[in-house]
Amino acid sequence: MIELELFDRARVVLRHCALLEAGDQVLILSDGTLSPRILNAFATAAHADGARACRMTYDPRTYIPMKHFCTFAGMSLDPSPAEPPAPVRGSLRDADVIVLLTSDLTLYFSRALKEALALSKRMVSSIYITEENLLRLFPESEQEVIELDELTHAVGSACEAGGNVRFTSPAGTDFECTLGQYGLKCSGGRIRKATPGAVTRFLPEFIPGGQVTRVPDDGSAHGRIVLNRSIAAREYRELTEPIYLDVEKGYVREISGGWEARDLKRFLEEMGGGEMYHITEIGLGTNRRCVRCGVAAPAEDTHMAGSVTFALGCDVHIGGSTRAPAHIDCTTHQGNLHVGGVEIVREGKILIDAPTSANPWRGKR
Repeated sequence: MIELELFDRARVVLRHCALLEAGDQVLILSDGTLSPRILNAFATAAHADGARACRMTYDPRTYIPMKHFCTFAGMSLDPSPAEPPAPVRGSLRDADVIVLLTSDLTLYFSRALKEALALSKRMVSSIYITEENLLRLFPESEQEVIELDELTHAVGSACEAGGNVRFTSPAGTDFECTLGQYGLKCSGGRIRKATPGAVTRFLPEFIPGGQVTRVPDDGSAHGRIVLNRSIAAREYRELTEPIYLDVEKGYVREISGGWEARDLKRFLEEMGGGEMYHITEIGLGTNRRCVRCGVAAPAEDTHMAGSVTFALGCDVHIGGSTRAPAHIDCTTHQGNLHVGGVEIVREGKILIDAPTSANPWRGKR
């Protein structure tokens, strides 16, 4: 029975997220860390829709477990170990659709992957996913795929102009920054056909999708952030008590709270301090399937609908200019977010509606 359920979800992802067509050459790339039944489900689904699938498993030079997920961004500073074996590079170049089912995060900084994306390959990716979390988090229908993508891009459009950001919460957050220096990134979980003249975005579409992010303008972040949901420092986990970050001119100047705050300070110093204290990203999750903390992280934590997220440290991999050995995602809940004078989130609820009329998630908060 579980094989059939996995097949159904894989078929939805291939058809409606990766835009699979009959006759496509599909590469299902694995590093041996995900369930073989997941790989079989994608291969069978591709074959059922008239495509030709090739499963390829390779041994990565560097393996970053989920516990140490935050360190993967440091690979962007020196991506030389990221290149996969030559047969993988050739397969990435020749495939029409690429499904990355790996935990090899170094691959995302490789020339081979960037070259494949520059050739307009349709690429979807899911990291650290288990069978249980796949069935809980992957979309069940075309309508669900479209709704999430359109909601995410509607939120992105509301944030596109940038301007002043104000984030407050009952927990005590009172934070401001400005947006506009760096570009907006939307991950709606569905590949969109590139418009003529558009700049290629060197990222695959992640499944489950559902996040809008942007790097704050240099030196603009200030105020207090209260982290009260999850953090990826040392390991991705749900917080047991709040962490208080006092921010000035784009950097955390003071960290307070209990043992988790003290552990965060130790970890930042272990990572070299300095640029690790930089407020490097602000984002918003849009996926209402994502509800748990630290379970299917990082696929779930930062994608929870209505959760405002922050990151500390490196941002060159997302279009910023801060070079650091780690990128620490942090999430909050029950916040209020205004961007450019537009109220985006109130008490953890997204106020922007997707443009489609039939929303299967409407009213499910």
